[in-house]
Amino acid sequence: MTLTPRDRIKRAVEYLDGWFDFQFLSTSWPGLVAAVQYEDELLWSRAYGLADVERGIPLTTGHRMRVASQSKMFTATAVFILAERGLLHVDDPVAKHVAWFRDGVDPDLAKVTIRQLLSHGSGLTRDSSDARFWDVDRPFPDAGELRDAVLSSRLVFPSNTRMKYSNIGFGVLGAVIEAVSGQPFGDFVQDAILNPLGLSATGADVDRQAGLAGQAGDAGDAGGAMAVGYGPSHLRAPRVTYPAIATHALAPATGFYSTVADLCTFASAHFIGNETLLPDTAKRDMQKIQWHLPIDGQDYASGFDLVQIGDRDIAGHRGAFPGYLSCTRFDANAKIAVSVAVNAQDGRPRALSEAALAILDFFITPKLDESLRSAPGLVTTDHANRFFSPWGATDLVPVDDWLLMVDPAALDPFNAPAVVRLSDADHGTIARAAGYGSAGEEVSFVRDEAGRIETADIAGLDYRQWADYLAHRETSLGE
Repeated sequence: MTLTPRDRIKRAVEYLDGWFDFQFLSTSWPGLVAAVQYEDELLWSRAYGLADVERGIPLTTGHRMRVASQSKMFTATAVFILAERGLLHVDDPVAKHVAWFRDGVDPDLAKVTIRQLLSHGSGLTRDSSDARFWDVDRPFPDAGELRDAVLSSRLVFPSNTRMKYSNIGFGVLGAVIEAVSGQPFGDFVQDAILNPLGLSATGADVDRQAGLAGQAGDAGDAGGAMAVGYGPSHLRAPRVTYPAIATHALAPATGFYSTVADLCTFASAHFIGNETLLPDTAKRDMQKIQWHLPIDGQDYASGFDLVQIGDRDIAGHRGAFPGYLSCTRFDANAKIAVSVAVNAQDGRPRALSEAALAILDFFITPKLDESLRSAPGLVTTDHANRFFSPWGATDLVPVDDWLLMVDPAALDPFNAPAVVRLSDADHGTIARAAGYGSAGEEVSFVRDEAGRIETADIAGLDYRQWADYLAHRETSLGE
């Protein structure tokens, strides 16, 4: 049977569901939520853990989270929409549209362009000389404070000489958007981006929507409350909780809240061929590399960071805000997007989102030797199981006629999976394994009365389902 890319992605998503569950349960994070989009369809979205630990409220896919620097994707999109409307050019000097930008103590400020702000090449300070708003020790700057911070300081580096990440720069882009559109930043984003895409769970700042500043509530739909944000658990210290924090003039840099489903929909608007917001020429311009960043393991475009996963060019952005971490990654050509968010500051959504894309990529195009296949029909979905032993967990994963053994704790489980070649439905040999693995050893399965695989003998060791493993462990240790 020939499988379509959608069929293969759906099979990958079946595995991802349990893989994310294992990844989450291996941490102390309060909650995790993830989603996968293919073309115009949200194929999967699931929440794990709690939106509010103190009140015991489960996290749902409808709970919103602060997505911080993912805001930059929305702001950059707004700029390019204005460019498509002929109201600005991305290579215009900022001072052409924002008059006060000519009045800084640094005469080179007036030469900074919109594109340099979009790509963090302006040389502007990252967060100003007083960035304590990130530690929740003071409010985020308002429009006047943003203006004063820009005008009173010199460029940290000459413009267009290197990437210098700048939230202040994206705050200035908000001022550009307001000046050119004649609307408040949040209103323009609502009209030009959120409404056309139907992003009802997304907004530019928390003070733009009543009810978001309260505690997490029952969020069974997209109209739900904000998940509570938690600080890191440094050295296992108790986590602090953060209030809802308005970002004011830095909303274009870091203020947005959203759900992973909405973020996937937004990412899909940047797929090649989807011209709901922008023509493909504009999207390609936005996603064109402006800076190579080998130390970061990525590059930067205009409001998007760029990574390479396998042979895929991946765009997106990370976000870090008091109480929340998030990341959205997408392949604009293959039309696949993944979004991950954690309501804690010590999560790793970038690693999870990129690992998820690598897993999807493997299922779409398995890179395995044909000689490792079992005979047609021997490998079935019955073999898909997670087994436990005192040495850890092992996932058996059917992919076409290959039966793989992978570690669900790994961030790259399909990088070099062990392969079992079956001789019949319940017996086989480990045909490929790492040097410290058990290549050439036997594998067998025991089934229950209903025909479901109950235990596995892998290279002479017993592997059991979770409940059976726990019961056996108690019995064996008790003896």
